Amino acid sequence: MTFVSEFGSTGTGVGQFNRTRAVAVNSQDRIIIADRENGRIQLCDDQGACTAFGSVGSAVGNFIQPQGIAVDGLDQVLVSDFGNRRVQICDNSGSCTAFGSDGSALGQFSDVVGIDVDSQDRIFVADPANNRIQICDHQGSCTAFSIGFVQGLAIDSQDRVIVADSVNHRIQICDDQGTCTPFGSQGSEPGQFDGPLDVAVDNSGRIYVADAGNHRIQICDFQGNCLLHGSHGSGPGQLDTPSGITVDGQGRIIVGDTANDRIEIFGLGTETPSVSVVAASVTYPAGTTFDADSVDVTSMTADPLGPFTGQSVHFEGINRQGVRQVFRYRLDFIQAVALDSIVLEGRAWLESEIRLLDEQQNIITTFHSLPGGNSFQRHVLDVSGIAGKTFFLDEENGATIWRYRSLIEINFSGGFLGN
Repeated sequence: MTFVSEFGSTGTGVGQFNRTRAVAVNSQDRIIIADRENGRIQLCDDQGACTAFGSVGSAVGNFIQPQGIAVDGLDQVLVSDFGNRRVQICDNSGSCTAFGSDGSALGQFSDVVGIDVDSQDRIFVADPANNRIQICDHQGSCTAFSIGFVQGLAIDSQDRVIVADSVNHRIQICDDQGTCTPFGSQGSEPGQFDGPLDVAVDNSGRIYVADAGNHRIQICDFQGNCLLHGSHGSGPGQLDTPSGITVDGQGRIIVGDTANDRIEIFGLGTETPSVSVVAASVTYPAGTTFDADSVDVTSMTADPLGPFTGQSVHFEGINRQGVRQVFRYRLDFIQAVALDSIVLEGRAWLESEIRLLDEQQNIITTFHSLPGGNSFQRHVLDVSGIAGKTFFLDEENGATIWRYRSLIEINFSGGFLGN
């Protein structure tokens, strides 16, 4: 993801916000925003020119802490009117109808949060305090399936329901009968979450998660392999408790940056990093031999990586000469994408100096693996400012014994930036 632009500030004027919550886009790529504490809906272009309708209140057309936004097949705006325990269906000028009331019967809500529509224009509503998702027509006739205390939801092109299961720190993928498959757990690693509040899905099957507690966005496939973007802060591209996310018709990612009271827009770049192939080779001094059971690293190619899989490429060589030598690993990222970082994970047998070099073989950074009898180590190498798609790793071992084993795993983490 690359930062494109932002708009908004704290306030009550049109184009200002008091806790941006959910976001959606209509057929004209107008960004529709639940301006939660101002009790209104704003419709904005990507430059931040906005109109608004609604105010805090219980009359139809007014809202109390609107939490969810969706757009139906007629470009009507569907609003989860949280404080009034109802769904409102509005045109772009703010003329609305409503259904729902406080309760636990079908068509009633104890909470009303995430909302979206499927290909049949059925309205899916997260009713977390009743531990269910309701499926309603536009007149408020509803069925439901049971699920936990969930927040945001999105419907993909196959009418699968993607759910932000905030309390359980995971994502669930469900059918309309409530049969679900989860991925994720609590934490800060890729594929782990801290109170995710909203999800979106694009036409290529990428799931975008507003990972609110970790102040970041994760981009995942349906198996739960994820890439990370964002850090905590208020600068361009940084996030503070992102609570709403959607994808527009141009493939841009629109984020409700809640605690910063703004909207941020990101792009994936002109090339989508859905499949990348990595080739690697290693050179070593003449006369070096390898054990029969070691990997021949003179030339090897990894299996193609699926969308954001985080798979690894493994290199292993054994120095039998008992002298200090340099193993050089060449990493060719065949698809022309940019990377945030390369993560090295593996087990160090002896202390080594590892150098990351660019395509012209200039040293980018140097670090030392720790000695220690097969101890696990992890190094994150920042390559976000490096042009090109070829890198070299020099591993200079400190072998003063008969045998030295080199084992490196290259994991792809931190994410593709795109071009």
